[in-house]
Amino acid sequence: MLPTIETARLSLRPVNAALIDALVLGDRAAFGALLGGELPPGDRFPPLTQDFFEYMRSWFTDHPGEDA
Repeated sequence: MLPTIETARLSLRPVNAALIDALVLGDRAAFGALLGGELPPGDRFPPLTQDFFEYMRSWFTDHPGEDA
């Protein structure tokens, strides 16, 4: 498993299948819980990223048990 990188203003965490599933399926509560916080209201995907997240979801399906 990849480490989390923390600074005073930023926390970078490895992506996993559960996180991508919650995002692609639009489960804001699960996505926020996995990140340890709440998501602000807004669009499901940041601009121009939907294809990328759907690709990552298929990657995790093809590579079970791996983090990216």
